[in-house]
Amino acid sequence: MEKGYNIALHCIRNYSGSREKAEAIMKDGLNMPKSAKSIRSTTIQLGDKYRNEKLDNELPKYLSGYRFGAESEGYIIIVKSPTVIKNSREEVLYLGDPYTDNNDKNKSVSGQEYDVTSFLDTVCEKYGKIPSEFIYGYVIPADEKNSIDIVKNPNYYANFINKDADKQDRLFEDIRNKMDNIEQEISEMIAKEDRDGLKKIDPLLKAYSMTQLLNIIKKAEEQYLRWETKR
Repeated sequence: MEKGYNIALHCIRNYSGSREKAEAIMKDGLNMPKSAKSIRSTTIQLGDKYRNEKLDNELPKYLSGYRFGAESEGYIIIVKSPTVIKNSREEVLYLGDPYTDNNDKNKSVSGQEYDVTSFLDTVCEKYGKIPSEFIYGYVIPADEKNSIDIVKNPNYYANFINKDADKQDRLFEDIRNKMDNIEQEISEMIAKEDRDGLKKIDPLLKAYSMTQLLNIIKKAEEQYLRWETKR
């Protein structure tokens, strides 16, 4: 069962060739800045997390109220990443939410990089990009079209989940292979809501000062697992 999506935006400055670049991003993925560790280095979150079934109807409303600075008006890339992914055998991995609450204390400042706050961050860092399967589409600039027109990505994740097992399994295995063994183990525990397993592994992570993984677990417990309990 899908656990929701994270929705974020990236703007391409409006110049000759911008539309071709947007099309290329849908096909090949959105490159991250060199040495970036978080997708927050190239995207900004839009709206609430876990906007799921209503997204197609509500996204134009959110976009119509979204404004870039005048210098940055251009094609808007929509990143819609699943919180949890699965393969055709119902194995699951937790990718998480790379964004924190509005009171985010981990914002980048001059000369510093955003903190890693999710497995999606660690996976995309190893890809060097946000995979094309997580690019929902792009929006044509307002000066070219008055209405909000989303050009959807035919390669987007939801288009083949539960429909094309080979493609689903290839993406799943590729993402799993981007994780080391302990990341895979923790990701699976969170996805399965295995709180006992997380409690058992906690002392090991603390003994080896694995702060990044501890923070990812803490965030999952505070936001993802608690949110699932409320549903």
